[in-house]
Amino acid sequence: METQSLTASIQDLQKNVVETLQEAGKLMGRASDLFTIESEKKKYIRFQNEINEALPSIKNFELRVVIVAPTSAGKSTLVNAMIGRELLPSRTPDMTAYPTEIVFKAELTEPVLTISEDTLSLFNRAIEQLQITIDILGLDDTLKKIADYPLLKSLAEKVKERELIFLPQITGYEEIKKALTEINDFVRLCRKLVPGINQIWSQIKDLPRIETPFIKDEKINIKKRIGDLVIIDTPGPNSRENNTGETQEDIRKELIKKQVNQSSVVLVLLDYTVFNTEVDNQIRSEIKEILEVIGEDNLYILVNKIDQRKPDDLITPEQLKESIIASFNLNSSSNKNNKIFEVSGRRAFCATNFIQEIKQDSPKEKSEIQISELKTAELLAAEVFGMDWKDELDHSTIGKLEKKAGKLWEKSKFSEFLENTINVLLVKSAPLSLKSVLKRTENRLKDLKNDLISWKSGLDKDFNQIQGEIKFVEDEKLIIETYEKVLEDKLNQQLNYLNDYLDYVLKNWVMILHQILESKKLSEEPFKKLKFKLEFEINSSQELLSKVENQLIVVEKLID
Repeated sequence: METQSLTASIQDLQKNVVETLQEAGKLMGRASDLFTIESEKKKYIRFQNEINEALPSIKNFELRVVIVAPTSAGKSTLVNAMIGRELLPSRTPDMTAYPTEIVFKAELTEPVLTISEDTLSLFNRAIEQLQITIDILGLDDTLKKIADYPLLKSLAEKVKERELIFLPQITGYEEIKKALTEINDFVRLCRKLVPGINQIWSQIKDLPRIETPFIKDEKINIKKRIGDLVIIDTPGPNSRENNTGETQEDIRKELIKKQVNQSSVVLVLLDYTVFNTEVDNQIRSEIKEILEVIGEDNLYILVNKIDQRKPDDLITPEQLKESIIASFNLNSSSNKNNKIFEVSGRRAFCATNFIQEIKQDSPKEKSEIQISELKTAELLAAEVFGMDWKDELDHSTIGKLEKKAGKLWEKSKFSEFLENTINVLLVKSAPLSLKSVLKRTENRLKDLKNDLISWKSGLDKDFNQIQGEIKFVEDEKLIIETYEKVLEDKLNQQLNYLNDYLDYVLKNWVMILHQILESKKLSEEPFKKLKFKLEFEINSSQELLSKVENQLIVVEKLID
């Protein structure tokens, strides 16, 4: 009953928030028409687009979490550990070249990859351009151009033979893994061979989207969940193709910026093995910019590959946290410490992948399973037995391997991350998604209100300045007229000629001053109209801001 009541409250609030966002979007559109400075116009067009792009996530109760990390920090392994199965492809050379959405769906039994019709159309256009380029270059010259990335060779040959086809929907772990590898290598190949290909990528609005079941863990509270958690995997800054093109790094940053603007939470994955190196520092500088958009409360930080911490490492886990808090300028309260985790994605994946296979994927009873039948046994054995893993595996049992997997899971520290991050985000995905977009809209409305007040203040100042100038001219006119009379009285007889001449000059000057005064008075009416319009928009933004603040109060209560 309580869950039904909560669902009804959330859905009522969702409807109100959607209406508020639509109203705010229209207000931003009016602001872009109202402002005359080009930079201001573009800013409010961008704000309007951000609000409109957030609407689908709110309507679907999707909490979007973007992962930002250097290449080879273990993003794919981390996400695979969350799923409990190998789904995202990973390899030693950088894998991710284009963002992908991963949606956790508890009710699914196998994953589904969907590529929208519009995205497929753009992919097909890119394939045609790639085919033309390879035909002009010839296969030999094409292979020379991609010699630094030999893994692209087979794909280039496939494109030349017109065999590369992307399907709108693919089901199954292995099939999706293969498709994602082709998509990322296809994007990489296009960037290396086709000039201007980024004009096509910039038109893509929908990312490849995977809906998948996730890890079965007692820390994950599926029943209390309202809404979906969407993870966005992004390319890292030191990915090789980002350093070969004219502005590839800028393009990657724009991709991430766009995803951050559409997301509620950012998960930063740091690599323990390159901590405080140039690559690590590059990510840190990016995150400082991202924090300005999402706010500190929506940031989680994972330090991956702690399995590679050596016994003689001087930095303790607590010191590592303190270093991260200082380098990101985070609030050092205990609350913020609870958003920084050390994990080993590899250990977690090896453990959960094995446990998943023997408990859920094998059609046989555990006692009947042969180790040789298990796809995950060798990977687990290599992780837990070290250099003698083959010999150890030959003498091992399912029970022994299961115990080893359990210990490996504990050592991965992944359970703490699941409980304090993924579970929290899953259970509160609906109110958190509403809160995130309301906070962002609140900030945009405050920006608009402040800009309008500033403009109105400047307008008042300009108008007052003109009024002051008019008063000055009028005072000067009176002084001149007074001097004219004095001169006329004193020099009436003696300076008749001079007086006539001065009278002529002064009358002309007075006429000019009158003309100036009249022209100044004519400008008063447009000022009044513009001031009225600005005051109307300030009142509109304040009313909407109050509505957003009230809705935020309701959301906070739901979250608590």
